[in-house]
Amino acid sequence: MNLKDIIPFKEYFNPIYGVNGDEINPIPEDMKVTAYCVHRDGTKFYLIDQTEAEMGFDSLLAQSWIEQERLEYLIQHERL
Repeated sequence: MNLKDIIPFKEYFNPIYGVNGDEINPIPEDMKVTAYCVHRDGTKFYLIDQTEAEMGFDSLLAQSWIEQERLEYLIQHERL
């Protein structure tokens, strides 16, 4: 899986924060996810196939996430 595989499915990611900045969809603690992150300097990146604990402090930069199994299914299904 690479960035070209992930980008088309960004619309399926769960936003972590609502319009008012309230946390509405936190990353599940024990689930492997791919998270879309934005650093305060504007750098954008993905954390792929990790739990929140594995992400460490980078999890605080996450803006949205998708369950890893679902992302893999979407990518596989799209290729068919």
